[in-house]
Amino acid sequence: MKILKAAVHLHSDWSYDGHFKLKELVDFFDRFGVRILLMAEHDRNFTQEKLNDYICACEQYSTDRCLIVPGIEYSDKDNDTHVLTWGDLPFFGENLPTLTLLENVNSNGGVCVLAHPSRGNTFTKYEYQWKKYLSGIEVWNRKTDGFQMSREALILFKGNPDLIPFVSLDFHNKKQFIPLFMKIKISGYVNSKIVIDAMRSRYIYPSVFGFHAKTMMNKKGIFILNILEKIRKSSLSALRSIKK
Repeated sequence: MKILKAAVHLHSDWSYDGHFKLKELVDFFDRFGVRILLMAEHDRNFTQEKLNDYICACEQYSTDRCLIVPGIEYSDKDNDTHVLTWGDLPFFGENLPTLTLLENVNSNGGVCVLAHPSRGNTFTKYEYQWKKYLSGIEVWNRKTDGFQMSREALILFKGNPDLIPFVSLDFHNKKQFIPLFMKIKISGYVNSKIVIDAMRSRYIYPSVFGFHAKTMMNKKGIFILNILEKIRKSSLSALRSIKK
């Protein structure tokens, strides 16, 4: 069984706010030894026809070194609760209630991960009945949380310890990159179905700066990450002041 590095929650120009073409993402992440791209295009403006074309494009630009796994990030009507989905799934439509979406993905054999709980008050809207349909929770979303794990997500994860803690980039541009990856244990040939089966079987774990993320999910690790986030914010504030 081999362990492959995966970058999670990526947006290409198939999303309304994405900037990179699929091939550009493959070339960029290949530099960091990433072998699987778990995409999560926004549901906005998608249709079944567009999804079919998107799946074909992911197959076209996958290489022997890097597999592109197509995925959709669905949002509710308030654009607060977002769910990342992967699998051989149809397009379910926009603005679905979260529970309805989770049930649809589950009944079609897909995998669901709750995205950025600290964004849009998702943390306060979490419903216990979602748990049986979820595979994981994003405990660290680079775009939303910066250089630290989400306190709200960690609390949520503590109440749902059997779910997988995901560390994700929510990648739209290169500024949102830091080495947050998921490691996936796979036996044999690598394709989208094998990857999704591995996720469903919990053969996946988070990696932060090359270390298992759970080693950072303690008081000492959280303290260090909080310092890094404060440094990042103060540096950005200083740069903005210089530009003015």
